[in-house]
Amino acid sequence: MLYSWSKFYVLRQFSLAGSTVNRNSAHSQISGLKDYQAVKSELRLIKNATEYVPSEELTCIDKGVRGIYVLYKRRGFKNDDSHHYDVVYVGMARRSIKERLESHLKSKEGLWSHFSAFEVWDNITDVEIEELEGLFRHLYRFDSNANTLNVQRSYKPLAAVCKREWRD
Repeated sequence: MLYSWSKFYVLRQFSLAGSTVNRNSAHSQISGLKDYQAVKSELRLIKNATEYVPSEELTCIDKGVRGIYVLYKRRGFKNDDSHHYDVVYVGMARRSIKERLESHLKSKEGLWSHFSAFEVWDNITDVEIEELEGLFRHLYRFDSNANTLNVQRSYKPLAAVCKREWRD
């Protein structure tokens, strides 16, 4: 049995086990995200992903899921299908994306409406998660929307690499 996908967001679960699975096998194979379609992951870093989830739907993520998350502000009218999402924050969670998002609900209240979360595989280190976050922060460092909430705008190790010449 597959679960229907919401009109406003899509939640994908990836598993090593294979293509589509039912709810019971999804729960036994995939710990991080709940009650949605599972698809085999072909990605090296990302195990599970969910995109454009309304902030009030944090229950779709279990505590303890590590990775990168993005906060968005939805633009457009509530019933308008031509809405857009502006990136307002890119962050990382070494321990729990859900706990970070719960804290952002309080500290950044009203500044974001939706989120995306990208769970990393268990063998990805905290340093690698930090590098991923740094890359995205570096990409958005001159974006006026994304920088409203990101205090630390660039990633120094990446900035040092960018200053090097391509040729040895």
